[in-house]
Amino acid sequence: MKRQIFGLFNILLMAVGLLVAQESRAHVFGGVIWYDNDCNGIRGGGEPGVSGVVVEVRKCSDNSLVNSVTVDHNGTWTFSDGTFPQFPTVPYGGTYKVCYTHLPAGYGFTSQTYPPPINGTTVSSVYPLTGCTPCFTFISFFDDTLNNAGLCYGAPPPPNPLISGDTATIGFWHNKNGQALINSLNGGPNSTALANWLATSFPYLYGANAGANNLTGKKNSAVAALFLQFFNVKGQKTDAQVLAGALAAYVTDSTLAGTAAVGYGFNVGAGTGDKTFNVGSNGSAIGLLNNTLYTVLTLLKQADFMKQNGTFNANAFNSVFDGINSQGDIN
Repeated sequence: MKRQIFGLFNILLMAVGLLVAQESRAHVFGGVIWYDNDCNGIRGGGEPGVSGVVVEVRKCSDNSLVNSVTVDHNGTWTFSDGTFPQFPTVPYGGTYKVCYTHLPAGYGFTSQTYPPPINGTTVSSVYPLTGCTPCFTFISFFDDTLNNAGLCYGAPPPPNPLISGDTATIGFWHNKNGQALINSLNGGPNSTALANWLATSFPYLYGANAGANNLTGKKNSAVAALFLQFFNVKGQKTDAQVLAGALAAYVTDSTLAGTAAVGYGFNVGAGTGDKTFNVGSNGSAIGLLNNTLYTVLTLLKQADFMKQNGTFNANAFNSVFDGINSQGDIN
């Protein structure tokens, strides 16, 4: 009955098991994320896998990112010690935790069961307040029980706070390293990927409704130049602070910018856009709640929305994004 319920997941596990059996030195670990419809922490019949979620493997010693992968359409994922090129690599013998990001809207993690039962029942081992599993040492030949996650509709998402390496101060983007990073993205200074992402994501800040700041179809070099223009304004540098936050969200998202930012000290993986920041007493001034956590992407979208409505509060947004860029600074 269990094999019927979880047929696709078990087929994957069997396939991986066969591969491991063929290579005595191979070590593999994996898992699944599913919709826990009854929010009991146990995967039951009729509870499908979740697609589009990003799985990050992080060192327990310093929380640094080791590797990441987007789950398949069944919610399953696998890492190996490098023996199997079809799976992303994690060094054998390290002590790691698995963190789930890019959750579907409205969902948080279900209750945690750890350690998992020995009978093979699929349970959620993620700590709901962090989105990560407990630490484990990667020494097993094959493990699919330690790092599974269930999602419960209406449960609060984990805080996912900013840490050093998630962003950079405006001084970085103004100096030669920041300018070089912008110009290197997606193939070089002539790429339009960054500018079009900015223009599409925030049309009243950088898109068709942004007047002279419209970046639609522009090259990386134009983005770099716009930042210099914002930075060189005398007095308050709100526009530079906001654009710095948007640049950090882009360069730290490996699906958008690859890994170019790693060499500059950034944490590259799911992206800074998913990280949270407490707006403190500035919330009401930017149309949100005071003393509340919001993701960086939500704050960028709110800045764009208030530009659209003509209610953009430069003082409050300067304070918020200066806090973001300082709290997550690569230095």
